[in-house]
Amino acid sequence: MKPNIKLATFLLLPALVLLAGCNLGPWSEGSFHRDLQVNGTVDLQLQAGAGRITVHTGEVQKVSIDAHIRARGSWAMSGEAKVRELEKNPPIDQRGNLIVIGHNQDHNLRHNVRIDYDLIVPPQTRLTTVTGAGNQRIQGIQLGVDARSGAGNITVEQCTSDVRLETGAGSIDVRDMQGALDLASGAGTVNVRGTPKHDWRVRVGAGSIHLKVPRASSFDLDAQSGFGSVSVASGLKVDGDVSSRRVQGKVGNGGPAVDLNSGAGSISIDE
Repeated sequence: MKPNIKLATFLLLPALVLLAGCNLGPWSEGSFHRDLQVNGTVDLQLQAGAGRITVHTGEVQKVSIDAHIRARGSWAMSGEAKVRELEKNPPIDQRGNLIVIGHNQDHNLRHNVRIDYDLIVPPQTRLTTVTGAGNQRIQGIQLGVDARSGAGNITVEQCTSDVRLETGAGSIDVRDMQGALDLASGAGTVNVRGTPKHDWRVRVGAGSIHLKVPRASSFDLDAQSGFGSVSVASGLKVDGDVSSRRVQGKVGNGGPAVDLNSGAGSISIDE
């Protein structure tokens, strides 16, 4: 039986029109700014659907939020209307020192909307961030950091407490690290620079792992690659088992566990 081209076209056209109508008009842009007064340790939770997140530290009794909005229209709401509504009623909920940003129940204000956040927070902040597809940069937090991205790079600098980072497809860069680390990337390079005073755990599905530590460091190392080489700088003496795919033993006098695993990528530990 020959296909009925006219019938197929007749049935397909409404679907194509519907798909085209899901994104109506050009992108509209806007912004909002808020200063929130706090007193003491801050618990901040930030969710950006497909936006960029930047967090750094400032005054001890204030959280400053700058946001850049980009929105495109849909059948129910124009892009301009979405921007104006978000500017008027930003997705910010403060309950004392607990601050929740980016949680919006209105589907119209989540669909075809991107908000980039730039925050200045007190150093004594416990930070949780989530973005679906956006880069994150976090600096100077003295309490715990838990950052996740579906597809984006994550950079953390000068954070003195425990750090947990996860990205589905992106690189992770950690600098001046002193606390415990738990890092995971589905596909991307992980770079860590610091002194392992607490346990470090790094998992990469497809990508390389690069560590830089002081020559005087002491830790228990277990580094393994499924399809790649493992190398340790000559100045970092390893007492244990050393092969091209796995190095397991004490560096220096031993100490915190440094556990590195790459499914497909090289691992290097340098000084």
